[in-house]
Amino acid sequence: MMKRSTILILGLFCLSVAASAQLRQFDSEPRRTSLFPGLPQQELEERVVADTLIPAAFADECSEFLTVYGISNEWGTVTGMNGYFDLEKAQLIENITGTAIEITEVLAYFDYIGLDGNGNLRAKIYSVAEDGSPSTLLGQSDDITASEVMADPTEILVTSFPFTSTVSLSDASFFVSVDFTDLYASQDTTGLLQTEIGCGDGNESFELWADETWHSMAEVWSSDTETFDIHLPLFPVVEFDETSPVADPFYQQGHLRLRPATPNPAHTSVQLNYELEQAGTVRIEIFSPDGRRIQERNLGLLPQGNYVESVELGNLASGAYIYSILTEEARVVSRFVVE
Repeated sequence: MMKRSTILILGLFCLSVAASAQLRQFDSEPRRTSLFPGLPQQELEERVVADTLIPAAFADECSEFLTVYGISNEWGTVTGMNGYFDLEKAQLIENITGTAIEITEVLAYFDYIGLDGNGNLRAKIYSVAEDGSPSTLLGQSDDITASEVMADPTEILVTSFPFTSTVSLSDASFFVSVDFTDLYASQDTTGLLQTEIGCGDGNESFELWADETWHSMAEVWSSDTETFDIHLPLFPVVEFDETSPVADPFYQQGHLRLRPATPNPAHTSVQLNYELEQAGTVRIEIFSPDGRRIQERNLGLLPQGNYVESVELGNLASGAYIYSILTEEARVVSRFVVE
């Protein structure tokens, strides 16, 4: 997408009023659709140490691809910066852990980055209002610069927003947003990817308009035939309340059971622990912090039993790595940290 470098901040109010008066139209054909390889169609689990929570649509097969839509008669993208001067894009997250959590990081997936002044952006955490929209600001990440956004025209890469001041909450649900506000002044442009139309509930994805009001994607966006039912790939990484006991921690899908990697964080090697409740073929994939697949192990047909796969870390830089274990019927994904 071409970056617009002549943005007039004085037009914010007029654009906001015009946007309020009519439904926003998106182009019916996506600008880009790419396979989403680095994260699961199921919840990411790493019990006791941390979990990565995901929007509901990412538990379904429909989230296999991410895409991005442009705007009819406007520059920019629906889920990014655009001619309406949208300030933030937010996604509802369910706290499926059933306990108090601390948010330490947010993972986000961007379509592109157009650099000019290298301004700042950040992730934010909000409570949920009675009408289902974002409400009280609970905290925000450290700023990152536009040049730190990981984006590629063909691959889907992950961008990390770290929280030096973690956000503690026990709410059943909350919102995660990306704040683009400062980039209009620095004349950088970027936008998030999204699930394909019909994959997710557009009433759970919101945007903050220039007049500081929140609006759901389903409420304000449409094409000639479709409403904007999508979810945004904003994944908060959380730690559990230390007082919350979790006996025999694991996450299970089908006959594949995943237990936490050990040790975690790791220095020289890490063990990936899993169990097969019935015989099956197994493949393990490991992804770098920027979302690139760096290792694949095809282990073939394995009998029922408990397994430990050792990974040497001597050549890996510090950071959070994602790994997936796949059988014919299941795919479970988690993460380990290299220090």
